[in-house]
Amino acid sequence: MPKSAPRTPMVHLRLLPGEDERVARLAAAQKKSKGDIIRRAVVFYLEHLEAEELDRQESKLEARIRKMEDRLAGLLARGNIDIGVVLEIIYMNMPQEDKEEVLKKCQKRSALRLKRKFAAVQDVRDLYKHEIVKAEQEEVDEVSGASGGSSGGGSDRAG
Repeated sequence: MPKSAPRTPMVHLRLLPGEDERVARLAAAQKKSKGDIIRRAVVFYLEHLEAEELDRQESKLEARIRKMEDRLAGLLARGNIDIGVVLEIIYMNMPQEDKEEVLKKCQKRSALRLKRKFAAVQDVRDLYKHEIVKAEQEEVDEVSGASGGSSGGGSDRAG
């Protein structure tokens, strides 16, 4: 005895006379049953609704990401403004004859330090992790130095 296809749930619905005629015409034109046409219409409709819901969720996520980016950009801008003010104060209070030479030397050292840091890592995330570990170790050293009574003082933050 041959196996029959598994039975699928049956759904009963009522169509208005005009709708039933349209389905019948389309089914005849495509040489399909009215059930096939209606099934395809339901699947199309469900996929459309699911796509709309996914778009709504992605739009919410994009809005949240955009808000975080704007906030980070604002924080960076404020930090850079503060750094600019501090640098301006330092520059204005430097002896006139040393200003340009000291500024050039500081820029060069800063660029070399950054180049060394990036050369040592494959991924920026590794650099971040390294800096966190380094900062945590410095905190431990400061606490142990403060409780031990000696102030080490020889921490080189340039490299």
